[in-house]
Amino acid sequence: MINYIKGNVKLKFNDSILVVGGNLGFKINVANIDKFLLDSETELFVKGYVRDDVYVYYGFNATNEYELFESLLKVDGVGPKTAMSILAKIPMNELVGLISKADFAKIKTYGISDKIAKKIVVELANLDVDLSVEGSSIPDESIEALKNLGFSREQIVAKLANSSFSTPEEYIKFFLKKK
Repeated sequence: MINYIKGNVKLKFNDSILVVGGNLGFKINVANIDKFLLDSETELFVKGYVRDDVYVYYGFNATNEYELFESLLKVDGVGPKTAMSILAKIPMNELVGLISKADFAKIKTYGISDKIAKKIVVELANLDVDLSVEGSSIPDESIEALKNLGFSREQIVAKLANSSFSTPEEYIKFFLKKK
């Protein structure tokens, strides 16, 4: 089973991307398709499932996102499609906060059923997910400035993760050009 892939994004579909690495292509479901640019290099942590005779892969930019997905799968009634849908609708840091506050009503406002929202809050009450960005060399000033412009931390990190500039301004300019 594949657990990690590094390659180029060759195609984008509604909720998945085709990543080509080592002369092999893998269709990987992702929570936010907008994080990925065609012909850009990406690294993903991958969770695979066998359903009937089909291999289905789910990809994540960071291990904490992967861990949250795994936690959601432990909730009775939440399968991989539902877990991915939840991650696509609710920003990760907000979801962890809502779970810790037991705010199932707010989770429901994202289109999650009452029953599943309650189960998530109850079964993941002691959820411990690290929301820090691993290995990020992006200056905090750049992240804060872009967050003030309305972008989420996940969007910022996804687009700037493999970038290396000398000033925070260069990170911001590069991000806005790629937007």
